[in-house]
Amino acid sequence: MPENLFPKRLYHLSLLFLLCFSAVVLRALQVGWIEQEKYLQTGQKISLHHVTLPPRRGEIKDQNNVKLVWNERQFDLFLLRTPENFSQSRRNRLKTLLPGRSLRFEKNQPVCQRLTAAEITQLEPLIKRGFPVRIRPTLLRQKLNHPYVLARAGKVTRNRGNSGWEAQYDKILSGTPGLARVTLDRRRNWMPGSWDLYKAPVHGKDVVLDLDIKSIQGDKVKK
Repeated sequence: MPENLFPKRLYHLSLLFLLCFSAVVLRALQVGWIEQEKYLQTGQKISLHHVTLPPRRGEIKDQNNVKLVWNERQFDLFLLRTPENFSQSRRNRLKTLLPGRSLRFEKNQPVCQRLTAAEITQLEPLIKRGFPVRIRPTLLRQKLNHPYVLARAGKVTRNRGNSGWEAQYDKILSGTPGLARVTLDRRRNWMPGSWDLYKAPVHGKDVVLDLDIKSIQGDKVKK
């Protein structure tokens, strides 16, 4: 090898190393300084989750403050994954923890509804360890078991009345949903301390009807 060939190769290699190092430094400056805000916003969009908080629907009462239609809190169990991605071993684990319960693994449907306090206590440690299910509190609409009320109360779908008293007084009963933000980790779990309520829900108001339910027999008003 000629004596002057080695220094030339060393010079070229050093120059190539310097160019690569400069490119890395420039890219780091671009990401960490020039485009920092852009990447932070992109990261927040990926990890930030918006939550809609349904308002509590108002109650319907008679003139003596007897509840005709009201809310009852219940707890439902939902999957965090699609049913086809929820393994059989996990299904068996839930069946073991909820004996006697009929569980269904369908898309956008609760696995089990109206969980008891004991069942929630049984599932809580499992959920804290990252088991892909969540317990969601919901409000169940209840009606007084009276023919007159059952025939006129109507039904509610997604906090909107679509028949009977529920539809007639919907603007008063429904309220306004609230909004919150929460940051998710790589497992899509809520990160502690990240909850941000930026719009509180406005709960619906009660409706008092001009009738005395005790004076009504069956479907007829006493004279």
